[in-house]
Amino acid sequence: TQLKNKYVGFIVNDVSEITRFRDEDLELPPETISCEGNGYIKYIAKASDELITIIDLEEILTDNEVKRISNKEKEHA
Repeated sequence: TQLKNKYVGFIVNDVSEITRFRDEDLELPPETISCEGNGYIKYIAKASDELITIIDLEEILTDNEVKRISNKEKEHA
C-alpha cells in the first residue's frame, strides 16, 4: 500500500481471501461506526450476505510507526 506517497508492505499472519470491489460496491461507513477511535474504517463493502470492512492502513499506524518507516527510508536513500 502507499504511505506518505511511498509504497510499503505489511507482514500478516494469515490471509483467507482476496476480493476486488468496484467503486459502486463501496459505501462510506455509517456515522454510528465512524466515530472517534474508528477513523481507520474507510469503506463498507457488501459481498453476498456479508459486510466487509475496508480499513485505511495509514490510520492504523501510530505516528511513531510512521516516523520509523520514514527513518528507514532515509537510511536506505
